[in-house]
Parts: sequence; structure tokens; C-alpha cells
Amino acid sequence: MKTKITLLGLAGMLIFAACSKSDYEENQDGIILNLVQKDKKEAAKLRLQVLGDELIHVSATPDQHFPKDTSLIIVPNAQTIPFTVDDTGDSITLSTARLNVRVSKSDGGIIFKDKDNRRILAEAKGGAGCLFLLR
Repeated sequence: MKTKITLLGLAGMLIFAACSKSDYEENQDGIILNLVQKDKKEAAKLRLQVLGDELIHVSATPDQHFPKDTSLIIVPNAQTIPFTVDDTGDSITLSTARLNVRVSKSDGGIIFKDKDNRRILAEAKGGAGCLFLLR
């Protein structure tokens, strides 16, 4: 009897874990991160779209869904750029052939690094939305 109860408990935990909201979702051109919103004005979602090996389109919204694309960015001959995603516990790193973009899960802060691990661009601590060129 104890074995059945234990198995039912484990099955319930697995179902709960499978249905819980993950930190990010990967799509064909990048990732969308689910952020912890402290108030309704803060970003709930952060999107990184890979437009080139050195070109990442960053956007955020306080809503649960991004509005239809109204960006003024134009990328001639747009093609799918290969990228990888690494979840390291406290952050998520999206990597292309020439760039690593690390996003903090706690505050959405972004750091851009080259393949030699040198910082190129970084937000102020706390993900304030202000980027600073570091070269």
C-alpha cells in the first residue's frame, strides 16, 4: 500500500513539474524569458531574437504576450541564424558563432560578451534598461 501511495505522489509531482511555467521558451529565431514581475509596470517577458551572429533584437513587455510586431527594424535577406541556449540556474545564455548574451533570471539584466568572454555591452546592476558600452 505504501508503494502505491509513493508512486501516486511521485506521479503527481512529475505532472506538476511538467505543467509548471518554465523560465524560458525557445523558438526558431531566439528565446522568450518569463520574468518575475514585482509590479505591473515591470517587464513580464523578455525576448531575444537572433538576426545575425552579432545582431540580437531585444524587446520586453509588461504583458503576458508580445504585441504584433511593429518594429521598424529591417533586416535584408533575413535568414535563420544558428544559436544555442544554456540554462545555468541563475541565468540563461543565448550564443551565436560570435556572441554570448547572458540574461539574469532574477532581474532580466543583460550582458553581451564576445567569444573571448570580453564584455561588449551590459546593463546597470538590476536590469534597469540602460545599456553601457564597455569597449
